[in-house]
Amino acid sequence: MAPQTQPAKPAPIELSPEAQATFDLITRNLDEVLLPDIIKEKLAKDEVVKCYWGTAPTGRPHLGYFVPLTKIADFLKAGVAVTVLLADVSILPPAWPHLFMPFPHGPHLVPPSVFRM
Repeated sequence: MAPQTQPAKPAPIELSPEAQATFDLITRNLDEVLLPDIIKEKLAKDEVVKCYWGTAPTGRPHLGYFVPLTKIADFLKAGVAVTVLLADVSILPPAWPHLFMPFPHGPHLVPPSVFRM
């Protein structure tokens, strides 16, 4: 049986000093960066890096929201196109409140504003 050879690793992506500074800003204070070569490729080609952050707030805003917001601020400083989704009841389909009607306590458990959508 012939020994299997490992595929050659691609050469590391060389960035200009400006692109490297942008990459460093995007990745600073992160424990893990998934697929950094994709970010480097976009920066090397002067393409826009895009990011998406979605959250479903379950209560009043608190200090914990500053953790992702500080990273989003880094992304914005680096020129990343950031999309933020705050998932709340306004994104539910119009028929959603009717799911609670057969349940006798439904209208008392769901805020009345949901039924006025």
